[in-house]
Amino acid sequence: MDLIHLFTSGPQEAIVQVELKPGGAGGAEARETLRERLRAVLRRSLPGSQVSFEAADIVSQVMSFGSPTPIEVAVQGVSLQDDYAFGQKVQSQLARLGFLRDLQFAQEQNYPTLDIAIDRGRAGQFGLTMSDVARSVVPATSSSRFTDPNYWRDPNSGNAFQIQVELPQNLMQSVDQVGSLPVMADGRADPQLTDIATLKLGTMPGLIERYNGQHVVSLTANIHGVTLGAAARQLNRALAAAGAPPKGVSLKLRGEIPPLEETISGLRTGLLLAVLAIFLLLAANFQSVRLAMAVVLTIPAVLCGVLLMLLATATTLNVQSFMGAIMAVGIAVANSILLVTFAERSRTTARPCWTPPSPAPPAACAPS
Repeated sequence: MDLIHLFTSGPQEAIVQVELKPGGAGGAEARETLRERLRAVLRRSLPGSQVSFEAADIVSQVMSFGSPTPIEVAVQGVSLQDDYAFGQKVQSQLARLGFLRDLQFAQEQNYPTLDIAIDRGRAGQFGLTMSDVARSVVPATSSSRFTDPNYWRDPNSGNAFQIQVELPQNLMQSVDQVGSLPVMADGRADPQLTDIATLKLGTMPGLIERYNGQHVVSLTANIHGVTLGAAARQLNRALAAAGAPPKGVSLKLRGEIPPLEETISGLRTGLLLAVLAIFLLLAANFQSVRLAMAVVLTIPAVLCGVLLMLLATATTLNVQSFMGAIMAVGIAVANSILLVTFAERSRTTARPCWTPPSPAPPAACAPS
């Protein structure tokens, strides 16, 4: 288990990568059992914290199309407050679904902040400008690397290093410590920040995301114990129960469900078009709609057999089973074409046993 240091949305997040031993019980059921155990342990050890399992393999990441989890419900609108308000209604409906795990907002709404209200008149009495105050506060709250980039080039190696000014975090642990910052431009210890500003605790969104210029608030979740198709049906009912979004707000489903629905819809349409194309080709080949219909009518029987086998083996209708159904239809149609072709050839080439106006039947009847 290794800790990965990445650019996350804030210091309240941590990303841990877990690697399973090769050759162990690493099936899908074993991995899901491990996730459930980890959820229970973390819930007991870190009460009040939230955990989410994101895809580590490249295939799952590509299938999610940028979503961190298989389920993502995006609330998009101009007003961030309206997005969060409707997102909470959606969250209350999704929380009733027992198969969802790790349901949470991807963007923290109540991220703790320190609001500093500068009294410009008071600062002007000390000969300070807003730029002077900002240069004094920035090193104590973040780093000068974001406001005053400074690079030093090593003359020996030629490598460039970024120089930044930042106060140790252990010295900035309270509002009083921040308020005691000196803000005099010439380096004097007076005045302090509390002499020219009012400090109070506040909250704000910890991460602000936009899509096409509009704010986006996302609800992410994993699924447990159900297939993605079954989860999609219940998820759509829960979203409908949340009601219509307010004016200017839209609801979009992201993650693995949209590509799954698009794939299944494409396969269904492709199967219907394939049956139609086969019917037209057979009608042109046999010069008979009746014979073409006789061949095509075997397809419903094949599909019924496919459904019965799926029920008997407790297999879902997924991409693999859809491809198998298409292959079964192709084999059945090819066999039907052979049977109809030989039957029609035998019917048209056989010599009748009685040919009028002969007064008596021939001695023997045999095909020509």
